[in-house]
Parts: sequence; structure tokens; C-alpha cells
Amino acid sequence: MLVLLNVLVINELDGLSHVAPKGKYADAEHSATVRREAQTAVSFLETQFDSRNRRLKALTQSGTELQTISYRSEETSSIVSYSDCPANCVFSVWLTREESTAGEVVMTE
Repeated sequence: MLVLLNVLVINELDGLSHVAPKGKYADAEHSATVRREAQTAVSFLETQFDSRNRRLKALTQSGTELQTISYRSEETSSIVSYSDCPANCVFSVWLTREESTAGEVVMTE
């Protein structure tokens, strides 16, 4: 199985791992749980990318593969909605890939 992560998804997790928006969650406990789980997810992803897990890929909106997620800032067009970005980058990669890969491809959004 190959997992494709859009850099925007990783950035969103990173943001949630630092501070949860006030008033977004029912109570402080829920907010703390979101922050803690996001920290766990980011830590896991950083570990996997540092170990060069070949089944995990980070992609920019344009479909460019990132070798590391240490530098994951990306400017996006104001015309494209953030919810469309993960799908757009995966479809871009899927359409331009010359060789098919065995197994599943999982897209995150």
C-alpha cells in the first residue's frame, strides 16, 4: 500500500498540534485531546519520513513529491479551495505516472 499525503494535510496537523482554535471544540478537554493526537500524528509522520519509508509520500498541491517534511510550507492559489488541494495533487500524480504500482494507493483529505 502507498499512502499519499498532501502537504496541506500535514500542515493542518502541525497547526493543531501547537494550538487548538478557541471556541472550536466543546470544552478544554476535547481541545487538549485534539492537540495531543495531532502531536502524535506529526511525530509519527516525521519519524517515518526521517527513516525514508518508501510507502509514504508527501505531495505538494502540484503533485511534486517531497523528500522530507521538515520544510513543508506551500503557497496556494486563492482560487482553489483547500479542500480541493489534496484531491488535485493526487489526481495530478496519478495521471502523469507512467508506470502503475502494485497495491493500493490511499489518498488523505
